[in-house]
Amino acid sequence: DIDLFAGPSAIGPRALPLFLNYTPQGQAKDMWDTILLPILQAIAQGLHVVNLPSSYVHPPEMKQAEEGNLHMNQKRYEQVRDVLEDVLAEARRLDISRY
Repeated sequence: DIDLFAGPSAIGPRALPLFLNYTPQGQAKDMWDTILLPILQAIAQGLHVVNLPSSYVHPPEMKQAEEGNLHMNQKRYEQVRDVLEDVLAEARRLDISRY
């Protein structure tokens, strides 16, 4: 199982061109898709994609500023909605929705 939203990432030399040459396709809104959709392309090409443990946590100041903030809640909702649509569409396009 791969969690695309897990945070910090590392990109190997074989996958790097997927990120450097990425241009939005179809309905992609070019927000987070430039980070996430090349990962799906790497999976489709059979490249090694895994999640690794990370000790990253958001700074307390960021968490405090966002919790209970209606504007930030709406922004996060819109991000998730838009990104999820793009990720699912790309997975179907690449025929990797089984992942």
